[in-house]
Amino acid sequence: MEERYLTLAEAKELLEEANDKRGELNHEQGFALQHARSIARLPGKRARALVDQLMEVDEVTDIIAVTLVDIMPTHPDDVKAIYYKERFEVSEDTVKKIITIFEENV
Repeated sequence: MEERYLTLAEAKELLEEANDKRGELNHEQGFALQHARSIARLPGKRARALVDQLMEVDEVTDIIAVTLVDIMPTHPDDVKAIYYKERFEVSEDTVKKIITIFEENV
């Protein structure tokens, strides 16, 4: 079984599907679903397509791509904030590419 990071949109869809099948989620799952519903702005497939597109940009890892899609930054400073904990500073070119992807797809 392949493991991968999920966007909040994908997690929301999985939790909603589980809720529909079982009729009830446990306490933690219920909170997770409530959180995902309040934050996720895209359908799961569209969010995954954005992750895949972001992964084609240099300096974008899988976890950063998922975080970017969850946050959907509109300003270069928002992108730089996501990279703050990384051991390198993200290039201006990469920041511009990321912002352009969101402008074209959202």
